[in-house]
Amino acid sequence: MSGIPKIRGLRKVAAEKVPEFNRTLGMTDIRAAGGAAEIDLTLGPELTNKRGVAHGGVLTSLLDSVMGAAVVSAIAAEEWCGTVQLSIQFLAPGIGVSLSGRGRMVKRGRHIAFARGEVVDARGEVIATGEGTWYVWPQRPGPASGRPVESKPSQG
Repeated sequence: MSGIPKIRGLRKVAAEKVPEFNRTLGMTDIRAAGGAAEIDLTLGPELTNKRGVAHGGVLTSLLDSVMGAAVVSAIAAEEWCGTVQLSIQFLAPGIGVSLSGRGRMVKRGRHIAFARGEVVDARGEVIATGEGTWYVWPQRPGPASGRPVESKPSQG
C-alpha cells in the first residue's frame, strides 16, 4: 500500500495555471499547499508502451511534476525553482485508466530543496517512487524578473 498517505487540505490549482505539458500528459487535477501536492493522471493508450502499461517517461514526468508542485507550494511567491536531480524506482506496471502522484518537500535549505514522491494506481498500490532535488532562486528567473536564467548555480 501507499507510503505517503492521502494528503488533506490541499488547494486545487486553477485550470489556466496548469502547464500545457501537464495537460498533454493527462495531468489535469493538481492540488498543492504547504509543501505537499497530489496530481491525478488519466492514462490513455497514447501514454502506454507496447505492453499496454504506463510508459516509464510518463511516470517520471508525473513524479517530477508532483514533487516540483510540492516544492513550489512551500516557497515564497517571488522565488522559483527548477529540478536538479531525479531518482525514480519503478516497482510495478502502471495499469488502469487513472494514476495518482503524491509528493512532499522533505527539507529546504537556502538554495536547495529535497522532495519525495510516489505514484499509486486506482487500487492504491504504489507502482513507482522517486526522490529529487530542486534549486531555489531568490527571484523568478528570466523575463518576469528581468534577470537571465543562470546556467549553473553560483558558488556562494
